Amino acid sequence: MQNYTEIWNSILAEMRGHLSTSSMNLWFNDLKLVFLSDTTAVIAAKKDFKRDIIVKNHKHTLEHYIMEVLGYDGNAVVLSEEHGPVDLTPYEEREAFIRTAIRGEDPAGEEKKPDGDDPDYYASPKEDVLDPAGYRPNRRYTFDNFLVGSSNKFAHAAALAVANNVAEADSADEYNPLFIYGASGLGKTHLLYAITNRVLDLNPTAKIVYAKGDDFLNLLVKAISTRSGAAFRERFREVDLLLIDDIQFIAGKEGAQEEFFNTFNALYDDGKQIIVTSDRPPREIKRLEDRLLTRFEWGVQADIQKPNYELRCAIARKKAQMMDFDCPDDVIAMICESLTDNVRQLEGALRNLYMRSKLENVAVTVENAREWLSDMLIPEQNRNITPEQVIRTVSQRYGIPVSDIKSRKRSADIAAARHKCVYLINKLTGMSPSRIGDSVFSRDHTTMANSIRNIEFEIENDAAFEDEIHRLIEDINKG
Repeated sequence: MQNYTEIWNSILAEMRGHLSTSSMNLWFNDLKLVFLSDTTAVIAAKKDFKRDIIVKNHKHTLEHYIMEVLGYDGNAVVLSEEHGPVDLTPYEEREAFIRTAIRGEDPAGEEKKPDGDDPDYYASPKEDVLDPAGYRPNRRYTFDNFLVGSSNKFAHAAALAVANNVAEADSADEYNPLFIYGASGLGKTHLLYAITNRVLDLNPTAKIVYAKGDDFLNLLVKAISTRSGAAFRERFREVDLLLIDDIQFIAGKEGAQEEFFNTFNALYDDGKQIIVTSDRPPREIKRLEDRLLTRFEWGVQADIQKPNYELRCAIARKKAQMMDFDCPDDVIAMICESLTDNVRQLEGALRNLYMRSKLENVAVTVENAREWLSDMLIPEQNRNITPEQVIRTVSQRYGIPVSDIKSRKRSADIAAARHKCVYLINKLTGMSPSRIGDSVFSRDHTTMANSIRNIEFEIENDAAFEDEIHRLIEDINKG
């Protein structure tokens, strides 16, 4: 038995070195680690409402610090103890299956069929696979409450067209597959749920399967270890609509890519709709097999960019309304001016304000909102930063003339400096890729968006590079 308390205290200590005291007190300090394996950390919260908020807004934070302390990229599962001790059996059994498959052991005997009395046989712990019988996940995510602006207009239109075609059993090859890409928190999953809900509204008998990319991988491992490959293939191929969220997670996984390739071909040849999402366009997914890249490019690629200020305000008001939270307009304006990265940021800020106002029984004002969100908001000094200041700082750091950074020269060192400038201008000033391209670099918004994604990917995968970006930000703030 591992000493979970000691491990969890180490993780909390690391978090306290980076997160605000208020965030730690409000969300993390009373959590417990109750199970830990090579792939999964199960964490217990005392109440259902806290579990729900942590799962929605802080899961990635937990996974980040688990990786920092333990050195592996584990999946965090948060459960509630409100109704009694948590049941760890599914996670223990799942881990045993995965270990069996990784070791290459293949249990003898005929192929095991799923138990007809166990509807969750193929469900992952995240319970994200949609039952063809008509179960509707996340019913609150619809096209009606997806706010449309210039940053997501095409993706919304393509998703709506696909939903209508599937509901009418009309195979529209020009939309097959539909590949939606964009940074985390911009609405890709909202569109997938909106599609499933609309299809089922119009055709309740439609067979739909939705799964995360990493769930597809884990379910495949389970099928291998239990000799139930045929049942697995039937699960994903006997459908009218297949949706895979975050397809980038199967990149580099040879078996998963092989299985998805065959699944794709079977569905496509049968005229069934395929929709996948990713945090980047197909050609930027590293270790993605060429044959999958080719198929992803057969249909429509639709990107979602960061929302502009007006759309952020509209989204924030809609989110507050859904929470039954009467958030003052000046507070919404303040957080929308500062939080520019994604919708999830805005929703997290609003939930934080809502919970703090309830717990402390005080009205939300601009002043206390700044205090409560101090660890999320762009520092005051960043609001006076200009693109020219960013470019000058990068120029001085790397010894590359400003004129070269703004030019169309493509040497590796100049391109790398230009990517950093675009990312930092976007992050520190809130300027959209379109505006950066038009007013600073005379490039189209797609080129600017690619620069931002390149830097985000490097930050995510290289701690030394992340430190380098932080030092640049410090230099920029110093003027």
